[in-house]
Amino acid sequence: MPKRTPEPGVWRTIARELKALEPRALIEVIADLYEFSPENRAHLAARFCDEAGSSALLDKYKAKITSQFLTRHGPRVSRDPDFMLCRRLIREYRKATTWDEISDEFDAHGAFDLGLHSIETGVAFLRKVDWNEARPYDCLAAVAKEMVEICQGPDGGAIARTFLPRIRALAPAGDSLGYGFCDVTYGLLDAVEEAAGQSAKAGEQHPPGALDHPAE
Repeated sequence: MPKRTPEPGVWRTIARELKALEPRALIEVIADLYEFSPENRAHLAARFCDEAGSSALLDKYKAKITSQFLTRHGPRVSRDPDFMLCRRLIREYRKATTWDEISDEFDAHGAFDLGLHSIETGVAFLRKVDWNEARPYDCLAAVAKEMVEICQGPDGGAIARTFLPRIRALAPAGDSLGYGFCDVTYGLLDAVEEAAGQSAKAGEQHPPGALDHPAE
């Protein structure tokens, strides 16, 4: 993550001037920053909006990923999907929802959901087309690795329990793909089941039935 204050002297001057502003003038400055870039808008929405606002932000990123693979008429065949762009969108979402750059705390639940959406949509596309190169599989595998890291984080157990049914549905889809991608989907399933199981053993309450069925 970039440092919050790369030039301490400049930031001290800015902070001093901001503290001297009347509330209305301060809001005008923030409004200008909001209009300046999509990244600023995303960050402010994640920091201050309610759950509905955060959900809308996540849905916006999901739509951008979906558009790489699908059109109104089915799979996008006019051009190849940009798998690297999908990875960048996930990283952008993490950055936009980072409310504490020192501890690097971000919306882990939303980032996991976005990563899973990327893999689900990408796998569905790859199963319908004949893509004989490793690049897309490598990108999706990198996304899965980041999801495993989230499962190993502070909220990993709760996140794992929430998304375990979708992961179980996704895992067998890798069987029909090349480049050993089934190892990725089943590896992700193993990690999510482990995190969910450890969370349950620790006495956390989990959704009824979430852990009752073995992986297929």
